[in-house]
Amino acid sequence: MSDMIFYTETNFQGTSIILPVHKVLDVFEYGIWAFRSVKVNGNKLFLQSIDAVQENESVIPYRSELFINEDVSDLTVLTNNIENLSGVFAISLPENEIIVSMDVTNKLNNFRTSIDSYVSSLPHINTDCYFNHTQQNIPGVMVFLNPETQLSESTSLTAEATTAKYPDGCQSSYDKLASVTVTYLPESETITLTPDVSVLPYTIEKLSDNHFIVHYEYIVENYDHSFFYDQEEYRGDMSVLSTQFSVNLKDDANNWLYQSASIFSTANSPLFFFTTPYPTDGVGFDFNEFRNLITNTGVDNIPVALNHTSAAVTAVYTSNAVPVFVRLTNTVDADNWKGFVLQSEFITDLIQFDQRDYSSFCMSKPDTQPGLLCIAPYSASKLDYHECNLRYGSLSEDGSTVTWTGDCGLIIENASTDELNVSLLNAPADWEITAVTRGDDGWYVDLSGSAVA
Repeated sequence: MSDMIFYTETNFQGTSIILPVHKVLDVFEYGIWAFRSVKVNGNKLFLQSIDAVQENESVIPYRSELFINEDVSDLTVLTNNIENLSGVFAISLPENEIIVSMDVTNKLNNFRTSIDSYVSSLPHINTDCYFNHTQQNIPGVMVFLNPETQLSESTSLTAEATTAKYPDGCQSSYDKLASVTVTYLPESETITLTPDVSVLPYTIEKLSDNHFIVHYEYIVENYDHSFFYDQEEYRGDMSVLSTQFSVNLKDDANNWLYQSASIFSTANSPLFFFTTPYPTDGVGFDFNEFRNLITNTGVDNIPVALNHTSAAVTAVYTSNAVPVFVRLTNTVDADNWKGFVLQSEFITDLIQFDQRDYSSFCMSKPDTQPGLLCIAPYSASKLDYHECNLRYGSLSEDGSTVTWTGDCGLIIENASTDELNVSLLNAPADWEITAVTRGDDGWYVDLSGSAVA
C-alpha cells in the first residue's frame, strides 16, 4: 500500500501531490477546484463537503461525507448536487481503518439538532451529524480508530438544538459539552464509550467489521410552546404561542387567521383549549355555534375540527393542567340528549395567568366530544378551586336555546393527574356519578340524570 496521489486535472492528469495517511488536503476552496482526480492506491478516501445553507436568516454549514475505496477520475461528480458548495476536504485513511460514525434524533419536533465532533489528532476537520426540522437524519464521523495502531481516540462533543421559530426571550437551544473516549476492543470486535454522557443517551450499532455508528438522542429540556400555522396540515407562516396566553383564530371579517396548530413541549400535560365566546347566562347565544375542543395533540385542520363555526374562536395553550370531561346520560329518555344539558362554571388560573371565570356547555351530543366539566391540576397541590357550579336544562329541538330548570354544585375533594374525587351537592334525586376514569387525554366523569328540577 502506498500513499494517495491527487491530480490537478481530471483522469489523473496535471500536477500531482502525494497525501500520506491521516493527512488533510484542501481539494476545493474559494470557488476553485485545486484537485480534480485521485488514485487511492489501496487506501480509503474520506471526502467531506461543506454546503452553506440559508436557514432562518442564518447561514448553516452542512457537512456531507463520503468514503471511497476506488480511484476517482473526476472529483466534481461527487459533489455536483450540492448547490452552495463552499469547501471540500480529503483525508487519506488506511484500508483497515475503523470508522465510528454518529447520528442524532430529537423526539421533540421542530428543532434543528446537531452534534459536532472535534478530534485532536485530525486538526482542520470537524464533523457533524444533523436531525433537522423535517426529521431528516444526516450522520457524521465521530472518530477514526485502527486495530493495529490506535485503539482509542478522544473527541470533544458539542450538541445543540435550535427551534425553527421561537418567541423573543425564550431559550431554545441547549449546549451540551462532553469529552468522550471511544475504544475498540479487538477480542470482541466492539467499541465502548467512556464516560457515559447522561444528557446524550445512545445505542451502538455495528454496520460492518470496520464501521460502527453511535445513535444519540438529544433530550430537550424546559421547552413549552405551541405553534400556529396559517394553513392546514402545519403549513404556511408560523406563529408561536407561549403557555397560558390566548390568541384569536379569526379576524374581524370572520376569516381564519390560523388553520392548524401543534404542540412542542417537555412540560407535563400540555393542552389546547379552543372555545367560542359564551356570554353570561347564554343570553342571545345560539348554542348551535358553541364549540369546545380540548386536546393534548396537534390539530391539523382547526376549521374542520370546529365544524366550520361562524362564531369567533379563541385558543389557549397551557400545560400542567388535566381536563375533566363529563359524559351525560339522560335517565328520563336515554336517546334524548337534548333533554339533559349542563353549564359548568369554575374559576381558575390553571388555563391563563390570572384567575378567570370559565363556562363550558356540556351535553351528550353524538357528534361532539364530551363537554369540559373543569380543569384539574397536574399536581394535587395546585388545585385553586374546590367547587363547580352546575346549571342544568334542556336544549330546544333546533338546538339554538336552552331552558334552564335548576342548578347545583360539584365538589372537588382531590384532583391531580392520578387522582380525582368528586361528589354532587344539592343535585336532583335522579343524579348519580356512575364512574370516574382516567383516559389518555384527561379525566372522564360519567353522570346520569335529567333536567327535571
